[in-house]
Amino acid sequence: MSQTVDTNSNWLAGRLWDLGWDVRRILCAPDRLEDIVATIDEAAGLGSLVVSTGGLGPTRDDLTAEAAARVLGDELALNEE
Repeated sequence: MSQTVDTNSNWLAGRLWDLGWDVRRILCAPDRLEDIVATIDEAAGLGSLVVSTGGLGPTRDDLTAEAAARVLGDELALNEE
């Protein structure tokens, strides 16, 4: 069982509501590529905006960008700048 409380979702949903967005669902995924891909794919089917956030932020081993690229049928490209 997780020991981490998700405070990001509540705060972010409130800000999105304030901006007029209809928050349809909040989804959580473990840090496994196939699970993140499935979660992003599910979220994409719910509306026109998908927002992703995580605990530690971007790290060298972050899988979120790769998962989003797979859902979109695209490849990542490194921009050295």
